[in-house]
Amino acid sequence: MKFKKEIPKRLIITSLLTILIPIILIVTITFFYLRDSSIKIYESNLVEIAYMLEPTIKEKLSSDDEIKIDEYIKSLKSEKEFRLTIIKPDGSVIADSILDPTLMENHKSREEIIEALNGQIGKSIRYSSSTKEDMLYISLPVYDSFNNIISIIRVSLSLKELNSLINRTILNIVLISLIGLSISLILSFYYSRYFLSNINEIKNFLKELSKKNYGKKIIIKKKDEFGEIAQYLNVLSSELEENIKSYKKEQEEINTILSSIEEGVLVINSDGLITLCNQVFENIIKEIDIINKHYWEVLKNIEIVDFIKNILKTKETQKKEIYIKNKNYLIKGFYLKTINEFVFTFFDTSSIKKIEEVKRDFVRDASHELKTPLTAIKGFVETLEEEIDEKKYIEIIKRNVDRMINIINDLITLSKLEDKDVVLEISEFDFIEMINNVIKIFSNKIKERNLKIKIDTDNYNTKIKGDPYKLEQVFINLIDNAIKYTEEGAININYYLKEGNAVIEIIDTGIGIPEEHLDRIFERFYVVNKSRSKELRGTGLGLSIVKHIIALHNGKIEVESEVGKGSKFIITIPQ
Repeated sequence: MKFKKEIPKRLIITSLLTILIPIILIVTITFFYLRDSSIKIYESNLVEIAYMLEPTIKEKLSSDDEIKIDEYIKSLKSEKEFRLTIIKPDGSVIADSILDPTLMENHKSREEIIEALNGQIGKSIRYSSSTKEDMLYISLPVYDSFNNIISIIRVSLSLKELNSLINRTILNIVLISLIGLSISLILSFYYSRYFLSNINEIKNFLKELSKKNYGKKIIIKKKDEFGEIAQYLNVLSSELEENIKSYKKEQEEINTILSSIEEGVLVINSDGLITLCNQVFENIIKEIDIINKHYWEVLKNIEIVDFIKNILKTKETQKKEIYIKNKNYLIKGFYLKTINEFVFTFFDTSSIKKIEEVKRDFVRDASHELKTPLTAIKGFVETLEEEIDEKKYIEIIKRNVDRMINIINDLITLSKLEDKDVVLEISEFDFIEMINNVIKIFSNKIKERNLKIKIDTDNYNTKIKGDPYKLEQVFINLIDNAIKYTEEGAININYYLKEGNAVIEIIDTGIGIPEEHLDRIFERFYVVNKSRSKELRGTGLGLSIVKHIIALHNGKIEVESEVGKGSKFIITIPQ
């Protein structure tokens, strides 16, 4: 009794604090650390599940109805008890692994759905009124071939098990504290040393983690709450160590690949910070140690800064030629939505530009040098033609001279089109009026072959913005080819607007083009049937000219053909 009376008040308070403070610290550290770490792992697993399901869901959406999709989603319910929900961009639910989607409310206002509709991986944690428990939600947008969001895949997982584990840990600690408090007067010093020892272990462990010394272990042999916590933390430490090793290995592989690339490579995140680059890029800009710096701090070229700024804003793939430190570079930029970062490549085109310049100069000079004597030869041949009775050989000479002059003229045209300083004289003109004028040029040939010409449009507005002179060359070449290679039948010309583009189709019922030649018909001097081409006096340059003119208009030309049935040329010009 005397012993009890002599127990200092300070010792009682110390004993209580010795028990309570470590318990509070452990509960707090354990709760937040375990919860955050576990949720990150759950998130990663749910993201992987969503990406695995994306191709199948996209296929189902394009081929199956909503009832079949819902049946498929319900069939995927696994032992892990994750929940799958498929949501339209308008927020309506079309499939759910647990509930009837027709009875579910609109999800457009849900946090994770809003993030997914913005092109991100949506994440949220909240109480679910349908499952009556806390849920972790991960949402992934599903895109069609035109990069439009067609649906949202939402994968969710109950946090009941995690909460139960944390609550159980907290409960155990509370129970221990109550027991400790009841016998604190007897075991105060023992438990003080015990708790402090374990707290120091955990503190040192967390300290090592903060120093990025992963793989450390907590040595707590007793199988109590501290032992359980130590077990979890040791497992976490091992997983972190493995993940870091894997990350470093991937980084080494990436750095090896980047160092072997001859192009300069620059990676920038959405905040404008440089996250990755190779040695070639550093050599281009004459800067080192640029990682984690803003691109506008490093890059001194205003043109490059504006180019990067535009891509970060639009997230569209673009390319541009820019002059950097006495060299020409082709810069390409594109957005990687999976990691929300932007990649830029810098290709030195100086030598290529020089070669192209020499080639153009040669073609231009050679063409002019050849054209002059050929013109003179033709003039003298025409003079001789008037004085010689037998004109058969003269006609052959004239025909070949004309062919050579046509080739030279086409070469000159190509040279001008390839000139980087070529300027388009853009104006608005009526397509129907132009194509009728082109048809008039070939009216005699059309009559000779008894061909039918049909012009069709489903739009009252047939105006086109472009260079009328150059586009007229395009249609002259294409109509001329259609007439040459169509013995009988018809030539149909269709005009319509599609997604802000003017689309022109020129369809003939001629001999067609073999499939193996389709990829090469726009090459210079490439001829499918050389003997027939000579017979028809073709130069082999017409389609090359057509492709260059369309490219100058930022458009494209495609061809579809079948031997014996005819060909279709499809021209698309942005408006």
